[in-house]
Amino acid sequence: MTNPVPPGAPAHIVVVIDENESYQNVIGSSYAPFVNSLTAEGTLFSNYFAIGHPSQPNYLAIYSGSTQGVTDDSAYSFPTTPSLGGELQQAGYSFAGYVESGNTASYHEPWQFFGDSQNDGVDFSQFPTNGNFSQLPTVSFVIPNLTDDMTTDTGLPTAQTVAQGDQWLSANLSAYITWAQANNSLFILTFDEDDGSGNNRVPMLVVGQGVAAGAVNSASLNHYSLLATIESFYGLTELGNSAGASTMGLLTATSPPPASPPPPLASSIVVDWQNGSGGALASWSLSGGQVTSSSAVTYQGNPATPDASWSVAGLGDFNGDGSKDFLWRNQNGSLIEWTMSGSQIVSSQAVTFAGNAVAPDNSWSVAGLGDFNGDGKSDILWRNSSGSLVDWTMNGSQVTASQQVTLSGSPAAPDSSWSIAGIGDFNGDGKADLLWRSANGSLIDWTMNGSQIASAQQVTLGGSAVSPDASWSIAAIGDFNGDGKADILWRNTSGTLVDWTMNGSQITNVQQVTMGGSAVTLDPSWQIAQIGDFGGNGNSGILWRNSNGAMDEWSMNGAQIASASQVTLQGNPAAPPNSWTILSKPTDFLG
Repeated sequence: MTNPVPPGAPAHIVVVIDENESYQNVIGSSYAPFVNSLTAEGTLFSNYFAIGHPSQPNYLAIYSGSTQGVTDDSAYSFPTTPSLGGELQQAGYSFAGYVESGNTASYHEPWQFFGDSQNDGVDFSQFPTNGNFSQLPTVSFVIPNLTDDMTTDTGLPTAQTVAQGDQWLSANLSAYITWAQANNSLFILTFDEDDGSGNNRVPMLVVGQGVAAGAVNSASLNHYSLLATIESFYGLTELGNSAGASTMGLLTATSPPPASPPPPLASSIVVDWQNGSGGALASWSLSGGQVTSSSAVTYQGNPATPDASWSVAGLGDFNGDGSKDFLWRNQNGSLIEWTMSGSQIVSSQAVTFAGNAVAPDNSWSVAGLGDFNGDGKSDILWRNSSGSLVDWTMNGSQVTASQQVTLSGSPAAPDSSWSIAGIGDFNGDGKADLLWRSANGSLIDWTMNGSQIASAQQVTLGGSAVSPDASWSIAAIGDFNGDGKADILWRNTSGTLVDWTMNGSQITNVQQVTMGGSAVTLDPSWQIAQIGDFGGNGNSGILWRNSNGAMDEWSMNGAQIASASQVTLQGNPAAPPNSWTILSKPTDFLG
């Protein structure tokens, strides 16, 4: 049996260690809404540092008070060296290291290298659920796998890894965090090391009963401080460099907390414009309703103005760097990919397959863009006039695979009565799915896995198939409630707007769009120009444009308009002439 904890000590501590992100990559990031919401519930440590690089020395430092002289991620054995897990158990308490299965790294599991705790690893599937958290050991370490720990080592962009890890924490630890605040327990989140960009300053956040809520602790602390804090709670011998390390001063709710942290900074969304066919190109950075910069699109310092034989076939992140790139198509079928950095064209290259330039004939059209295989890069879906569908897996301007779209091994070729109404990740698996609509109103959701249709199901509400009549059109696809799943925004010819909250092919909620409790309807002079997280709150917002040039930005909270503001540039209303058009496609939701 586990001994009762000393008076004033937490009954349970859960320490989650994520991977390789600097403080500024997570705290204040719109890609980590869940983690940032916890800053209002607990204490944020703004000057907390890792010990070194690479990963393993940091795990050893947290767990044993020393890097043990290790400078790499190889396997080691310390059969007689004391560790936190061993000391806890020798004192009558308990320890376990929970590891999410899948793509794991053994050097993230320090207990296995120490003789006093080498058998204390547990699969994360054994982590208690349904509120049974009192079954937890006194101290638990939780190690997500490489897909869910925010690491940049997988080669994916920071935005994607942070968002994925944030969603994993929300899905798997939020229930424990709520429980801990009422049951004398702690949740601790930190990172082993930074990504090399922040002097090894990493996020550290603690939530639990007795922890000051909305507080910021600016003391200079490190991984040895974490170990020293845990040791101090349970009267353990200080291991290695934890001896003399400053503890974190966690249980301070009876004292006035320091000033609250600033709210997360609003993200900037790029809005790309073109002045007529073959005209000038411009790029806006839009934060909320403010245009923070407006620049001509340039290549090697000169304005880029393709002639009228070229048109934009799509905007997508083809190289996985987090920025939207341009796909151009010529009337002769030639394709060019522009890799973008803000308004600058970093490279302009012909699209190639196996080293040869590709130029599909006019029987092929780009049906949409989406990350169908979940690699963090936009892919291109082509549709032939015959109905055939082909998926191009992209890596910058290179087509790495060209495959016919199949269902159960057979080619899928919907007839011309079916059209793609939207693209988005409706089930939250990190892969874009296809929403098809028939001329009779029927809706089918294709869950995609690369070029394979993993499932094709009718869209249903309460178990019944839905078929909106022709007065309803899909105006946009976006994650309006921030749950990591794309939703569908419908617009009626009357101007009424309705939001469908989706879970795969199932509609979990249908609500009219409202502001201040009143339904909102817009006349046809207003059209949706772009979808994006303009407010930096993790929810998709809506950029509207009027036929008179006026522009409004809506920040959304599900079907509720949290705020609506006129788009301004340098304090004045922004209203480009009608010759300028926005190049994005509101029904291709890239996340």
